[in-house]
Amino acid sequence: MGIDENTVFNADRKRALRCAQEALDDALIDLDDFEEFTAAINAADSRGELEIIERRLLSFRAPAPSGSSMAPGTPAPLTPLPAQADSQTGFLSPIKRSGHWVVQDGSTFSTYFDDIRLDLRQAQPSHPHVRLQLTTVCGSIRLIVAEGVNVVNRISVNLGTPKINLAPPTSGAATVELTGWVALGDLRIISLAPGQKPPFGFNWV
Repeated sequence: MGIDENTVFNADRKRALRCAQEALDDALIDLDDFEEFTAAINAADSRGELEIIERRLLSFRAPAPSGSSMAPGTPAPLTPLPAQADSQTGFLSPIKRSGHWVVQDGSTFSTYFDDIRLDLRQAQPSHPHVRLQLTTVCGSIRLIVAEGVNVVNRISVNLGTPKINLAPPTSGAATVELTGWVALGDLRIISLAPGQKPPFGFNWV
């Protein structure tokens, strides 16, 4: 039986970790970013994921191409890479994503009796236009995007309250299209600057 060409070897991880260490040594990223990158590298289960992370790190050394990053004005990969859509279901436990992570187009997140909390400000989209399906029963959805990101919301809310506070979209920024539904819960979508904490009442924690 042959070896899957997408299998991750120790040499692949070491190369990516060395790239992260060099970015830290050159002050292109801070210690918090370094820890998030190393965690993502160690958690990657395919060469495609590692390649996205490495391209993200290398992009800090050059101006970002227009229109290919989640947040306007931040570095991004040279080209989007195809990868399998993310899918996660939580029962009596929240789904939480923040920091540096790859937002795959077509990903689905579902919870029962708990929340979905996604912070996309430092996330890297797999495509300039990504679609996410979010559904929850007896839970709420909390979504944070960078200022200027274009959000197309098609999530329906049943027996709950939608509250959306977004900055005007910026030309060249990524588009996030949301579908799904909330039953017996609330929908909160807000745009914030990097490092800015959610306002009181957003119930992020």
